[in-house]
Amino acid sequence: MPQLYLLNHNHSEPHAPSIKLIGIYSTLAAAQAAEIRSKGLPGFRRSPHGFQIHSLPVDVDFWPGGFEDGQPQEMCGVPQHLTSKKSQTHAPYPAHSVFAVWHEQPIDEDHDLSRLIGLFSTEKDALRYQASAQSRKGFSLNADHFILSETPIDKDSWTEGFVTMLGDEEIFPDKPSK
Repeated sequence: MPQLYLLNHNHSEPHAPSIKLIGIYSTLAAAQAAEIRSKGLPGFRRSPHGFQIHSLPVDVDFWPGGFEDGQPQEMCGVPQHLTSKKSQTHAPYPAHSVFAVWHEQPIDEDHDLSRLIGLFSTEKDALRYQASAQSRKGFSLNADHFILSETPIDKDSWTEGFVTMLGDEEIFPDKPSK
């Protein structure tokens, strides 16, 4: 079964945690190289221990039974039993992109909880799994909150870093908050 490596970064904003998807990579080495590149960027260098690499299978539905509020999950929105970064024996993923299906569950007016339904090799498969998930426990409450995106493999999403805003005030990510 083909595997891909998802690299994300978790850090605390002034009022909520923030998770940034750095990218999806064909090998563990490519994900580790992206982590090293990202650690020097504004925002990320403030919390260098916030990076996580997850080894994920392709063409697998991560939430076949739906979900219940409060169910344990990784910060990247994938069930804990699926994520691992220990396996290095997989051949590189052969395609240049993958189709990611996400579900956004509103928490409050400013925050959503994202769950990754799966990474799929074709748009047709991604749409089929998305349609199936729309009627499942948890997902059916927000059946119109699915996002399908074609995501390039081995390309960093965050190449310039980030800043944090609190209202109209910029909080510089490499300096302590006021």
